[in-house]
Amino acid sequence: MVLDTDLTLTTNPKLRRLRWQLLSAYCGVSLVIFGVSVFGIYKTFSYVLNQQFNKNLEQMAIAAADVNDLVQHEYEEILEKSDQERKPISIEELMEEYQPQLVSSTLAKKISNQDTTTRWYSPQKKLIVQEGTHPEWHLFPQTILPQGIITESKTLRSFTLPTYVNTAQTPQKITGYVQVIASKKVIDQQLRQLLIGVVSGGTIAVFLITIGGTYLTQQVLKPTLNSMLQLQKFTADAAHELRTPLTVIQGEIGLLQQQETPPTLSSFSLTNRAVSQMKQLVEDLLLIARIEGNIENMKQEWRKIPLDELLEDLAEVWEEQAQRQEITFQLEIHGSLYVYGDSNQLQEVFTNLLENAVCYTPKGGSIILSAFAISDQIKVCVEDTGVGIAPQDQDSIFDRFWRSETAQDKRPDGTGLGLSIAQTIIKAHNGQITLTSEFGKGSNFCASLPKLF
Repeated sequence: MVLDTDLTLTTNPKLRRLRWQLLSAYCGVSLVIFGVSVFGIYKTFSYVLNQQFNKNLEQMAIAAADVNDLVQHEYEEILEKSDQERKPISIEELMEEYQPQLVSSTLAKKISNQDTTTRWYSPQKKLIVQEGTHPEWHLFPQTILPQGIITESKTLRSFTLPTYVNTAQTPQKITGYVQVIASKKVIDQQLRQLLIGVVSGGTIAVFLITIGGTYLTQQVLKPTLNSMLQLQKFTADAAHELRTPLTVIQGEIGLLQQQETPPTLSSFSLTNRAVSQMKQLVEDLLLIARIEGNIENMKQEWRKIPLDELLEDLAEVWEEQAQRQEITFQLEIHGSLYVYGDSNQLQEVFTNLLENAVCYTPKGGSIILSAFAISDQIKVCVEDTGVGIAPQDQDSIFDRFWRSETAQDKRPDGTGLGLSIAQTIIKAHNGQITLTSEFGKGSNFCASLPKLF
């Protein structure tokens, strides 16, 4: 039986919508993180550049302040020789009497830089000397702090520093001001390049995030899709298995209703067997659901289990069953073996393995139940000389409701859940169960569990 349900990512509307929701959420979160990171990097880079730029202005202003006394003195001498107020002059004009080229070159090298202007002001904030390329600058701060102050326009930035002299009358007498002006185009250019790089990188990042998100959403949905497919198959198989006993029950009840004589006990035998089969199926399904859906709570009830004693008790029961069918039963337990878990569930596992071994082993065959420790693991093996399992069927042996043709012939009332339950329990106990089998010669089921020291 197959449910008529489309569970493909490309055609199922709900799955496709879920996929796009996951992709949108992933891309949205990734882009927000990327945007915040880029903004932070840009702001940090801008802050560092501006701090470095301001530091350079300050250092040049300090260098200019070192020669302020010389500049002020020379300018005053020029004023004494002149009958009219002088306009701001250059360093070369100021020092024309003292090897102007040498003095101008040395002083300019000390206080100037490319695309930079240095100005000296009188104590009355009057511009007296200017060296540089920014005559359009007309800003002079109203309040100047002793440590200097930064002012800026759209394209220029300046650092203005007062100069002092200590006298007996005035501890800190202002002797003038120096101002260094520089263009911000270098910073703007670097920030522009960074922005271009960020935008270009962001475009590539968005493309990669979209590609990666598409791939990741597919990978994320694969387990969900597989679970849905398994659930679909499980539901279909459960419905199929329940339909058979229900059909039998319904048919028998219909026959009983048509009979004129009262029903005898033999009339209910087939109905009773169908009810028992359905009851067993429901109990098996409930056991699987309880184990898979409540593993963490289940582990809280685990205890230290002497596995050797549990196996010895099971061996007594199944040895009698084997002898009735003329099968040799052998028990091999090596030492005291302890595990941590649920004794009832582990008993269910080994009961299932022993029941299968007894059922599928013919007369004259043999069964060996062995348990031993290897490193940090305990292995429990049930080996028989029964009918074995065909190679093409071994991959499906632990699937729910799956039964080989041999199993259906030997046990027509089976549910196909025994080995699936065994595997579920062993996995819940952090172990694994493996199969080695040769068709017509026998099988060996081995369950490995963590050893409790």
